Amino acid sequence: MRLLPKISLGLFICTVSLVAFGIVKYPDFPIKHNELGYFDKRFNSYTAENYRNYMIWEGSLLIAGIATSLCVTGYLILRK
Repeated sequence: MRLLPKISLGLFICTVSLVAFGIVKYPDFPIKHNELGYFDKRFNSYTAENYRNYMIWEGSLLIAGIATSLCVTGYLILRK
């Protein structure tokens, strides 16, 4: 029971760090692929490797956000 708040806090810090990293690294996201290449919303071009790294970051953010939500919800339910 005492471990869940620590895990929740750690995941929250991880999620906030991932968001901050994304805002700094990809200020004009999302990066999308079309027939001419990889571009963000301001039509800055990216390489295939940059696009792959962006997709990894996006997936990591999704997983961390879901895990944080589940842990916080679990903590709030168990606390009562």
